[in-house]
Amino acid sequence: LLLFLGVTILRSAAGRLSSVSPKPVSETPKIALEKLKHAVASFQFTDEEKLNRTNVQDINKSLRAYIGTLLGISNEAAQSVTTSDFFNYDTQKRLTDEISTTARAVLKQIDTVVYGRQIKKEMVNTILQGIEDIIKQTSPMFAKR
Repeated sequence: LLLFLGVTILRSAAGRLSSVSPKPVSETPKIALEKLKHAVASFQFTDEEKLNRTNVQDINKSLRAYIGTLLGISNEAAQSVTTSDFFNYDTQKRLTDEISTTARAVLKQIDTVVYGRQIKKEMVNTILQGIEDIIKQTSPMFAKR
């Protein structure tokens, strides 16, 4: 019993004496935007269905991370929440109705592509155009900060 108590006291003392590890730097909207732009720019539609699906999923992750940073939610929450519930996190109305509407439409289109049977180039082009619209609509937000 004394040995157990001694070990417990030593562990708690060591915990207080050791320095606190710094918290990881969270992703800023500008960093997330650059990742999104890179994912969009590197996308090339091919005849390989699997590669196209993977690339669209990468764009989906980047878009969710970007919108999540604008909403002030963690990347984990942005990636795990369903598309229909995604904008319920915008309780402080950080995004305009126009941005929310465009982003909601693009996320639904991505879901259709990712979970659909076939990826068509026209669908992907519509998604990419929607993402460009989101980027144009949200870039003035950085000038305010």
